[in-house]
This record gives sequence, C-alpha cells and structure tokens, in this order.
Amino acid sequence: MSFEKLSRSLRGWNIFIAVLGVINLISAIYSLAIGFYLKSQDSLPGMSPEQLEQLKILFSPLSQFTLVISLIIEVIITFYAFQTLSHIKKRESVSYFGYYTAFAGVVISLVFSLMAGTGLNIINIIMIAISLAIYGYTYKKATLYNNELDKKTNIIIEG
Repeated sequence: MSFEKLSRSLRGWNIFIAVLGVINLISAIYSLAIGFYLKSQDSLPGMSPEQLEQLKILFSPLSQFTLVISLIIEVIITFYAFQTLSHIKKRESVSYFGYYTAFAGVVISLVFSLMAGTGLNIINIIMIAISLAIYGYTYKKATLYNNELDKKTNIIIEG
C-alpha cells in the first residue's frame, strides 16, 4: 500500500473515531444531565412515584461514576483522534496514546458491566468486538503510517 493510500485510510478511520467520540460525548453529557435532573425530582407529570423511583435506581452512584469515567475516556480518545488528523495533515508521526486509552476503555466498560450485574449479553459482546476491531485496525494503520513516515524521513535525511 502506498504512503498516500495509507494516510487517507488512517485519516478516514480517525474521522470516524472523532465523529463517534463527539456523539458519545454528547450522549454521556445528556445522560448525566438526565440523571441529575431525575435525582432532584420528587414527582414528574404522568409518572407514578414508584415509576420515578425505578428510574432513579437506574442512575445509581455506580452508574454515575461509570458515566463520568466514560466521559473522561471519550474526551481523551476524541482529542487524540483530532490530534492524529492534524499530524497526518502535517505529515508528522502520530501518537498511540488515544488507541491505548480506547483499549483500556473497552476493558473498563467490560469490568463495569460485570460489576453492575448486566454481565455479558450478546449486545455487550458485539459492541466490545466492534470496538476492539475498530481501534485495533486503526492502531495497526497508525503503526504502519509511523513506520512509513520514518522510512521517508530517513531517506530524506540520508539523501
């Protein structure tokens, strides 16, 4: 694969990760806002007190903590995805830290799912597999990009 094709592919996958990151950030912030709103309410129109209590249980301290951790991880992943796009444009080497954070985020998500008692259902397994495939593939593209960039740089310096 030529360096130009590799750069375009890495750029495309990082755009996908960045857009997905922004969507996830908006979703996490919205979920936190709903959780805090529900916690502050004694009643909601059209909802019995029992139904409201059931909703409040969904926003337990563990789920709020999980959302905050997810939010922090997603900020890091999204930041590094945008940074990678900038580095590709400037033909600079890219950092792997965003990908490492993404892998850690998948593991943390798995641990929190198990702690919350939701376990490993088929949807969780599929989402974990998709996440690992996307981040793993893009990480591999990033390593190839950096290797090819190093070769190009060495040729220019030596030549």
